[in-house]
Amino acid sequence: MKKALWVGLSLLAAGCGHMHRHPGGPPTVMASGQGKITGTPDKATVTVAAISEAKEAETAAAQSAAVQTQIVDAAKVIVGAEGSVQTTSYSLNPVYDYTDNKQILRGYQVRNAITVELWNTKSVGPLIDAAVKAGASEVNSISFGLRDGTALRQKAIAAASKDALREATAAAEGLGLKVGEVRNVAVGSTSGSMPVPMEKFARVAAVSDATPVEAGSVDMTATVTIEVQLVKP
Repeated sequence: MKKALWVGLSLLAAGCGHMHRHPGGPPTVMASGQGKITGTPDKATVTVAAISEAKEAETAAAQSAAVQTQIVDAAKVIVGAEGSVQTTSYSLNPVYDYTDNKQILRGYQVRNAITVELWNTKSVGPLIDAAVKAGASEVNSISFGLRDGTALRQKAIAAASKDALREATAAAEGLGLKVGEVRNVAVGSTSGSMPVPMEKFARVAAVSDATPVEAGSVDMTATVTIEVQLVKP
């Protein structure tokens, strides 16, 4: 158990090699490698919200329901069968004005947000335009990713493994030795999506009727640490 824990912790030392000797056995070297593979996103997630305000809470809620129905219907037309639409947040709060240090109730505000997942990244721009036209007043977040990153992850792990072996080989050659059997392997990987700054849409909306959105790329990274025997040439 102690040995397995030590190998796992060595993931933090990416790009480094550590040599030690097992009792009664040949020396070994531990080396970490990094792998990075770039892919094309096939999924986008967009959150849009509508804000309604009225003097009475009941009126504000009714107005919000009407607007949100229009937004949901518009989103479903864009998404079709390639994605999903769901409500993700709803809030009803009093709104106050302040006059002569006095708090005066102005009315009530409802914020209703939906999150839309699209499997066609080219539909993000049309979705934003349709949602705003239907009454949305906020576009809170946009992110791109992969529906299934398994293949990309495996390629990143393979690349990281080769990089770790190159590190181990360099360490062995520096000692006048060569690498032998691989004794242990520890694999870790992460994937990230690429958020789009919301300021970009505010600027674009001022000069264009359609909102252009580029999906860009998604990077899959992996870290692999190996322990390799060192043998004489």
